[in-house]
Amino acid sequence: MPKRNLAWILIVAAIALLMWQLPQMIAGRDSVIHSFGPILDARTQIERRFVEKVDDDRIVRDAVEAAIHAMVRDLDDPHAVYLNQQEYQRFQRRTDGLYGGVGVEVWAVDQGVEVLSREPNSPAVRAGIRPGDIITKIDGRKVKGVPFVEVVNNMLNGPVDSPVTLTYIRPSEPDAVGPHAISLIRSDIKLNSVIGWTREKGNSWRFMLDDKRRIGYVRLVKFTSDVDERL
Repeated sequence: MPKRNLAWILIVAAIALLMWQLPQMIAGRDSVIHSFGPILDARTQIERRFVEKVDDDRIVRDAVEAAIHAMVRDLDDPHAVYLNQQEYQRFQRRTDGLYGGVGVEVWAVDQGVEVLSREPNSPAVRAGIRPGDIITKIDGRKVKGVPFVEVVNNMLNGPVDSPVTLTYIRPSEPDAVGPHAISLIRSDIKLNSVIGWTREKGNSWRFMLDDKRRIGYVRLVKFTSDVDERL
């Protein structure tokens, strides 16, 4: 068969496949538009009937963000998270080892998030937060059930000089009255991504486990942009 005829057969087959899929694509698009119709109707009703002038850009932006958050939440995946522009900028700063926060490293536990360590001279240190404390609420919102990434990026961390209230329990003191609530002011935190085994008296890290046999221990807690230089 001549190559020209084969080429035409392939073109005709591609067009036929496209025409077969086109109605399904249109139906799928119409279904999505129909599903989001109530949002457009609500916006129209607000414009027509609300007695005061509203910020249309803001309510549309808030509606879009709420819808995206709902879709991501319905995935039921603790590692899936949506970041808007401001949140993504904070995430990038944290990747660079600099972020606004209270200066704690945490991990998820059944009751909330447990404090693993604190950055020296951080708001958490000044407020008396200790490793082992379990944060159960942030600004009155329960931590349990919230994706871990959202807890760290959107609840625990935030703009520098912004206030945050932490509610926590201290399992190391079972007889203590709790839970405790304390207000802190977030500050610039420079994350030390390379740490040792224990703290020395001067608050520096101890890297040697066995001085005689020259055995050291190094922990990489974050892969920041300067982690290779610090290591």
